[in-house]
Amino acid sequence: WHLNQTVSITGTSNSTIFSTTPGSGQFVWNCLSYDNDSLSDWGDSNFTVTNDPCTTTQVSATTTLTSNVCEYYNITASNIVFNCSNYKIIGPSNLSDNWTMTVNNKTNVTIKNCIFENWRNVISFESTNNSNITNTTIFNTTDLSTGNVQAVGVYLSSSHNNTMDLNITTVNATSSSFTSCYTGESKAFWFVNSDNNTVKHSNVKNVHGEQQGVQGETCDAALRPLLGHFFHIVNSPNTTFHNITGRDSYRGLVADSSEFVNLTGNNFSDFDIPSSGSGAAFTFLSSSYNATIKSNNFQEGNLFLSIISISDYPNITENNFSYAK
Repeated sequence: WHLNQTVSITGTSNSTIFSTTPGSGQFVWNCLSYDNDSLSDWGDSNFTVTNDPCTTTQVSATTTLTSNVCEYYNITASNIVFNCSNYKIIGPSNLSDNWTMTVNNKTNVTIKNCIFENWRNVISFESTNNSNITNTTIFNTTDLSTGNVQAVGVYLSSSHNNTMDLNITTVNATSSSFTSCYTGESKAFWFVNSDNNTVKHSNVKNVHGEQQGVQGETCDAALRPLLGHFFHIVNSPNTTFHNITGRDSYRGLVADSSEFVNLTGNNFSDFDIPSSGSGAAFTFLSSSYNATIKSNNFQEGNLFLSIISISDYPNITENNFSYAK
């Protein structure tokens, strides 16, 4: 946006006020000053203004939406249902890294029939158990910012015995800096220290982290990780993935220190790890013992499955691997 306002000020030190009414978004601005000799210069640095139109609602009872909304929600009670009735919760397009919906230290919460669109981080369960996310769509989860970037569909931390069936489409993290090193990943599902959780009857596609950088520099795009995961689980044993269709990502699953993972009856395709890349589309890292990998279809990738030696005793049966890139 351009303000295109001009004011005259005098003296060696002075100030003025510019007034405008921008829409929602993130706006970067600066001022160009001229002296009486027509010499000019911009300010030493830009200023950034963020106008987030969404507010936060505390939810303490069963709630049903009756229209599309732009809102953050914090669920503050157990034993409730949040029913979107297929209305949309529409975000301000990457303005905030706050979670759209948070549930902390609760039990028996159901989130259903929701469509989340244009957020950066969507659903967070912390210390939340025996709850459900069902018949819900997460679309266009994006982090475009300078430096570290992260975009996440569903995050569980110290949360147990939860069940999810969702459609997650387009999770993307891109650093807008071409010269500064960054870390960041896109994850449809991210579980940490969470036991006995199930993802089933779900569709996941287009989960990526974009490369930026200057050729030949320290942060050359060719040297940066291009990271996107359908599922990333850490110290989260007895996690089940069943009847899931996943397409187009860097990786399908990274399981770290997570025993008894059950990956059964799924269809996965189109993974972007190059033949010279590190790891496989489905990687079981340290102490991920006793994984069951059964009756899955794996297509379009260079290296589909990697079991690290200290993740012993896998049960790998009746899988189909086809069409290596």
